Amino acid sequence: MRKLIFSIENIDSPEKAKEAEELFSRVSGYNASIDMEKGQMSMEIPNDTDISQLGDSLEAVAAANGFSINPTPRFINDTQTDKPKTNFPKISFPTFIVAIILAILVSTLTTFALFRKAYSPTRTIQPILNDSTDVSTYADVSTFASIFKTYSMYDLDDEEMINQILKAFCRASGDYFAEYYTDEEYRQLNESDAGHMVGIGVSCVPSFEIEYKGKTASMIQVVRVYPDSPAEKGGLLPDDLVIGVKVNGTAQLITESTYDTVLNLIRGEEGTPVTLILLRREGEEEEWKELELTLTREAVTVLSVSHRISTTDPTVGIISIEGFDFTTPTGLKDAMNDLLDSGIEKFVFDLRFNPGGDLRSIEAILSYFLEEGDLMISTKDKSGYEAEDVVKQVYYSGAASTCSVKAEEIGMYRGYKYAVLVNGNTASAAELFTSNFRDYELGKIVGTKTFGKGSMQSIFSLSSYGIPGAIKLTTRYYYPPSGEGYNGIGIYPSEGYSVELSEEAQSINHYLMTEEMDNQLQTAIQSLYD
Repeated sequence: MRKLIFSIENIDSPEKAKEAEELFSRVSGYNASIDMEKGQMSMEIPNDTDISQLGDSLEAVAAANGFSINPTPRFINDTQTDKPKTNFPKISFPTFIVAIILAILVSTLTTFALFRKAYSPTRTIQPILNDSTDVSTYADVSTFASIFKTYSMYDLDDEEMINQILKAFCRASGDYFAEYYTDEEYRQLNESDAGHMVGIGVSCVPSFEIEYKGKTASMIQVVRVYPDSPAEKGGLLPDDLVIGVKVNGTAQLITESTYDTVLNLIRGEEGTPVTLILLRREGEEEEWKELELTLTREAVTVLSVSHRISTTDPTVGIISIEGFDFTTPTGLKDAMNDLLDSGIEKFVFDLRFNPGGDLRSIEAILSYFLEEGDLMISTKDKSGYEAEDVVKQVYYSGAASTCSVKAEEIGMYRGYKYAVLVNGNTASAAELFTSNFRDYELGKIVGTKTFGKGSMQSIFSLSSYGIPGAIKLTTRYYYPPSGEGYNGIGIYPSEGYSVELSEEAQSINHYLMTEEMDNQLQTAIQSLYD
């Protein structure tokens, strides 16, 4: 037998330690013991136990139940002192880099990250590397580098070459949501989760494809321009289509890059310029015209929640949620409390164009409307392992502390009338919100069928392995309380409440519509009386 030791966080009471011990003992089949002072969990395991699989399972369970464990364990036995188990093979640097990424990609690590503004991340975990990783398959990368360095007339930028190799690896994986983030892109990603970033001040979504210059081109549609932002100052308009960004004077079109990559090109250092290549409808025929806008990046604070009292029915409060980040739980509580203080007891949640967000954020918010022990989400990984997240008191530290849930906050907004307004751009965490309101019959679902994203992405930090940045890939599928998955299907409105936006409303940007013109919103308000 060997003693397996993990570091463990978020254990702040003997009761929670006992709960965690029982949980991990039940999942692993071995007795788990937690030392709160050292922040460690240990268990005795047989020598032939598959440590990688056990670590993956324990980490998934930890993530699903509000704990955080270090998935790279330590061992203590008769012949091995307290030291890391992992031994790395001696290989050349380029091959080492590729081997590390391969090992990360094939590991069955499972934690949660939902599709947000750029698809959205959420929790960062450290991958386990197998000692026996076969690097020979990827030795050709090292050979390529050697040939270029020896014979090419052009000098190679090693850092940029590795960045592009890793990004291409993700694109070729078949995982639509896989993405490699450079160190700078990863930093910007974390800032956007906290509601702070340097950029131009817009909200955007992947748009339709059009024929452009002889080929089908993807677009990013601007759906909102924030007041007093670089975008507003520079003349960017809602409904503009961003087709590319100029980098060092060279146009980089979206057809040649991923959605995430283009968004990261738009972000950057405060005070620096960025040139966008746009398509805009102009003239009586509303034909697409190509133009360029150069904007100066600024620090931007993005508010994910806004609210108001309806102008057509002053007994109804309208709360718009644009995404689920670390600011959203506080923003939603402020909105609800402000409207309740105004005497409002009927609410419409407008989730149209909400692409999703962070797991901890959406689970905190659902806790305000559900009861303790209610199932919010169940997940399944490639090995068939299932985990469930239920409403409970939970504590997070650091930037995610705003997603902590106190006992008195559970169910604090039950008992009021609700409607949830959705469309085809309501995705991921926003669909999880929608499905919970549907399954627990908290309110009518109004609008059109949602996007249909029921897959979950994990973000793996690479810093401890000497590689800058992080990698994101799909690791699990998730299911709402009903157990009926909607990945690739979407969530349909409640019976009798399916309503397309009128032609008049479709001709105007979503954020510029008046309430009277917004027939979907009017239907949602009416549902509160049915």
